[in-house]
Amino acid sequence: MAIKPITRYGKFTPTGVDQTEARKLEALAGVGQRVTEVAVAYGKAKREQEAVGEAVQAAEEARKVDPVTGEVTYGEVEKRSAFKFGSAQFNQTLNATVRSQREQDSRAKIAEFKETYKDDPTGFQSASEGYLKGLLESAPEEMRPTIRQDVSSRILTAQTTINTNFQTKQKETVINLHKGNINDGVTEATRLARMGDADALAVEKQSVFASIDARALVDEDFDPVAAKQEYNNLVNEQTELHKINELFDKDPESAYAYLDDLRGKIPKGVDPDSWDKFTASAQTELGRRATANAIKNKRKAQQDREYVDGVVAQIGMGTADSEDVQKAIAMSEGTDQAKNIRDAQEVAQYSAQPTSERTKLRNKAEELGTEGAELLVKMEAQEYKIQQALVKDPMGLAIQQGVVDLGDFNPLNPTPDSVALAKEQAAEASEHYGVQIPILTASQTTQLIEYFNSEDITAEQQAAIARVYGADSGIWSQFSKENARVYAQGATHPDATVSTGIFKGNYRLKQGNVKVKGTDKSDAEDIFIKYIGSDTVPDADATALYEASLAYYASTVGQGADFDKDAFKSAVKAVTGNVETVRGFKTILPKDVSSDDLEKYFDNMSELEYRKIAGDKPDNQVKMDLELIRNADRIVAIKDGKYLVTHANGQAVFNANGMPLEFTVNAETISANMLRTGKTLGQYEEELRERTAQKQAAKAESLKRLQEFKEIEMGVAL
Repeated sequence: MAIKPITRYGKFTPTGVDQTEARKLEALAGVGQRVTEVAVAYGKAKREQEAVGEAVQAAEEARKVDPVTGEVTYGEVEKRSAFKFGSAQFNQTLNATVRSQREQDSRAKIAEFKETYKDDPTGFQSASEGYLKGLLESAPEEMRPTIRQDVSSRILTAQTTINTNFQTKQKETVINLHKGNINDGVTEATRLARMGDADALAVEKQSVFASIDARALVDEDFDPVAAKQEYNNLVNEQTELHKINELFDKDPESAYAYLDDLRGKIPKGVDPDSWDKFTASAQTELGRRATANAIKNKRKAQQDREYVDGVVAQIGMGTADSEDVQKAIAMSEGTDQAKNIRDAQEVAQYSAQPTSERTKLRNKAEELGTEGAELLVKMEAQEYKIQQALVKDPMGLAIQQGVVDLGDFNPLNPTPDSVALAKEQAAEASEHYGVQIPILTASQTTQLIEYFNSEDITAEQQAAIARVYGADSGIWSQFSKENARVYAQGATHPDATVSTGIFKGNYRLKQGNVKVKGTDKSDAEDIFIKYIGSDTVPDADATALYEASLAYYASTVGQGADFDKDAFKSAVKAVTGNVETVRGFKTILPKDVSSDDLEKYFDNMSELEYRKIAGDKPDNQVKMDLELIRNADRIVAIKDGKYLVTHANGQAVFNANGMPLEFTVNAETISANMLRTGKTLGQYEEELRERTAQKQAAKAESLKRLQEFKEIEMGVAL
């Protein structure tokens, strides 16, 4: 029970309490209340403002994107209690952000599905439904209806577009398929009609009409009646062209007459202007055929003439095939070429003769005067052809004429036996034609040159092949001038290591791996001349030796190395061989032969040895030659271990055929002819014969004297 304050005591009224301070406190309390309210209001507003950003941040942090696959997943974000400041704003913003995220992601995902499955409506539907299901499962319960509505609408719109496009494309595909079948069928049908194949044409027509009917079912803009009429028109035109061409092949005039009659017979359903164009085109084609026939006949006549001319040339050269001859005779019957064949057959025997016999035949024809003039002209014309063939392909001519046979000789894989046989064949051909014949045909030489210049062959292989061929094969001159000289030296060098080095270094020089230019080249030339001498060998041989020395040098030094004078001098000696003074002049010595042995070989040359080398020569000429050999100023190395003996005035020894006599000198030659006494075997045999003759003469003289003595004694006794 509240105590009522005493305000009065009897009649006494107490003095009033001073309320000033109380009122001040009351005022302060009211201000404090208002300040608290303001602070709370400010804090609440601030939290509401911050809640929006926090909700957005929380939603973004909950959304995860796989950096590899790009797949988006959503984490759960807890909503805030309603008793907290800003919770309403947080929750509202969170809901809006989550919905916005899913709308944005679904828009991109559905667009992706739309592109991926643009030709697959079922695939789009399956992928979209799976995506929507996952999207809803990861969304808050209260947001699922809204998300379902938004995304489903988007899926439906895309699905409709895909279905429409797919159906349109399917329709276009089917139409194009039928269109292609129709076009191909029409093409084939017109071809069959042009060929006159009625049975096959009937089958093709059924196929084309079936495709026309099928297209009409799916293409509302297509007119099947017009398409079939167009087919009939095209086939009819080609059928008529077939008839016209058949008539032209038999009688061109009947073809023109048939076409004239055809102009007035316009088929049913055909536009008159179109028919006029067809008949005009047929008229043009007939004209082209007539012109082509004339050209063809003219060309054939020219080809036949050229063929017969070719056979005539082969007959004259003795290289014609019998079947070709019979064909040419049949083709030339009744023409001026028939006489050409007979003339060629007359000179065929001439062409097959050796050069010496052909010369005799021409001389005999010339001796006959007027009677032999015509034959002489034919033989001289044929001789010109023979000489031209010898320049172009001498071994090829020899094979064609049956003079020689190389068999299955492989120029890229020669063997010593096959090359030896080829050289024998070349020697026979050379004797037959009177000129030097190489061992390969022109085509074989070309094949070998291309192989040597290709990247498929090594220097070792080049050297091995070249050494099998040797320098006397007659093939190296067919190579380029530089290669010919180097290859010939590499082919004949007795040392396999040096031979291989020449080919290897030649390749390095051509590739620019080793260079000898400018002053280095001048130094190299000086070193070479100083070693070998200025006139030790003919200029051409000196050039070949110098180039081979450069090549071998290039194989012994490093790539890009500076010019090494000592190394080059060693290369020159390796390639050239030993060079020493013989009879006062520098001379290249044979391998393993000293200068003394070389000089003795010529100083002591016997008559027997000389006759073996020089051939059949008169006795007086032999004595003069031996005098020249034994007293000649120089022994000159020429090639391949061969030597000439000459005086300073250039006089040399000749063989029985009038050619400079070449002496082959090597260690074997020296060994076979030199005795321990320093004399040759020939000398020894000659002295032995002289001693035997002297003994026989002495014995005969003794017998004669004995007989005379007996006769004297008998006379005295009588």
